[in-house]
Amino acid sequence: GSGNRIENMSGNIADFDTSGTTYASGGIIPSTPVNNSLDQDGEVTFLFSEDHAGVFGAQKIFQSFGDAIKCAAGEGTPTPNQRPGGNDTLIELSNLQANLSGGYANNKVLAWEPRKVRILATSGVSKTYRFYIQSTFALTADEIKLKALYHASGANTEWTLIESDETITVRDDLDDWDQYLEVTINPARTGWIMFEIELYLYSVGGRVYIDPLVVIS
Repeated sequence: GSGNRIENMSGNIADFDTSGTTYASGGIIPSTPVNNSLDQDGEVTFLFSEDHAGVFGAQKIFQSFGDAIKCAAGEGTPTPNQRPGGNDTLIELSNLQANLSGGYANNKVLAWEPRKVRILATSGVSKTYRFYIQSTFALTADEIKLKALYHASGANTEWTLIESDETITVRDDLDDWDQYLEVTINPARTGWIMFEIELYLYSVGGRVYIDPLVVIS
């Protein structure tokens, strides 16, 4: 099933075979488990590991086509240094798999759990929401996307999807925070805007880093 939580588990926890979404707490998932859904074309698997490998505050999302990992800015190569004014922890998308590019069109790696990053916005007030990015490989606007859901109409309750259109070039060094993804939104209703960042391109040994501190202007 999906949406299950596991904790205080004993026995073989080095291998996992799940579908849908599973939450693991208490640091029970080891540092490098075997993900049996890895690179399975069309598979949709998310294992959220809290206090990963028994390290308090460590977070990792195991997915079918790559992982999203909480890392400390400035911890050393290849992790970027902290962006001026930016967050002191980053999101790393890595362990990318070949079917991310070569399989189903909707194969992807998520930076965070869907609909969990949200900002309250006021109707009729246009703002731009920007997330800064570093990447070890080049990405077109179709290969990495910032997506946002919001209410564009005051006449109904339907959600409207908007996507970024920026391309990302290869970073120059660990301090290169010139690249970003952004969307501009003028909601018709006061309410939540929900954000996601999705990666669709495989690169051997490739890594994408996201500063999760959104810049609003």
